[in-house]
Amino acid sequence: MHFSASTSLAVLLAVMTPVSAWQATFYDQWFCNPKDDTQYRSISSDVDGACYTFGKDMPGTACEKFTNGGVNKGACDGEAFVPQAVLVQPGTACEVYADDNCEVAVRRYWSTDGYPYCGVYDAGIGFSISPIKSFHCLPYSKTDDRGRD
Repeated sequence: MHFSASTSLAVLLAVMTPVSAWQATFYDQWFCNPKDDTQYRSISSDVDGACYTFGKDMPGTACEKFTNGGVNKGACDGEAFVPQAVLVQPGTACEVYADDNCEVAVRRYWSTDGYPYCGVYDAGIGFSISPIKSFHCLPYSKTDDRGRD
């Protein structure tokens, strides 16, 4: 059996192209449309459901940091980041939390119509509004339809 060069190249590229099982972008403001002073991080992984905490190492993820509304791009680092919103890509479901251990004040976000979904996190802890401190994501096809909180 012989394959054409274009078929062989297509197969090779498909095998070599990294596949992320989920992808989400976290914003330090209450919207998913970056302004001049917005910082955001695009995070993806093929690890399903692991709990990740902002400000700590996130093994198994790919992460890019954008500042000045997306003008500057770099690697994620250990600097403080306080996200208020998450943009969940189609095929991804995320749960975000107000604590460091994926346990307190959960909110669930996912796309149901093939377009990215922006979820603004508004969990009240005591008398204040808490930012997103931890999260876990997985492919949407592996979640049940319990509804958004």
